[in-house]
Amino acid sequence: LETGDPTLVVEVGDVVRALELADGDLVFSDFERGVPMMVLFIAYALLVIVIARWRGLGALLGLIAAFGIIIFFTTPALLDGGNPLIIGLVTGSGALFVLLYLAHGVNARTTTAYLGTVAGLSITAVLAWWAVDASKLTGIWSEEGVHLEFFNRGVSLSGLVLCGIILAGLGVLNDVTITQASALWELRSARPDMGRIE
Repeated sequence: LETGDPTLVVEVGDVVRALELADGDLVFSDFERGVPMMVLFIAYALLVIVIARWRGLGALLGLIAAFGIIIFFTTPALLDGGNPLIIGLVTGSGALFVLLYLAHGVNARTTTAYLGTVAGLSITAVLAWWAVDASKLTGIWSEEGVHLEFFNRGVSLSGLVLCGIILAGLGVLNDVTITQASALWELRSARPDMGRIE
């Protein structure tokens, strides 16, 4: 089975994905990684629960819910030709809402972090919209069949890039705002005599 990469060797016993051509030839697509990835996921989930306990479980449930939002809302909305800027903002703020409150509980600190992240997400969306437009990011790659599939559905490839940038910004924004909110709460608790400007 040819892989198209001389450094990539397929050995007897490897489980692979292959495309069967009309003439009966097989073309290597990729290795099957289902079992190792599931083992890594289970190990990761157990480690998170052991270290962070209920908060870790909440974070994992929040991640599952966030993936559900992407699968059941974002993907269909983009494939229906929806506005990628709005879809990215709705997905990001919705997924973040579920994730933060499941992981950190319903309290003023979480709400502060959520509002800060949504503000940052809005700025990210505007900057991403400008960057995609100004730099003419097309989202075009070499898979012509995929391009035709998206084109026939009325999906903008540059819109997919825009939505991807918005969602990619969530990880960084979430970490920063949670850290800032927690630091401010701890400072206020340790030094209630400090004024707001300090």
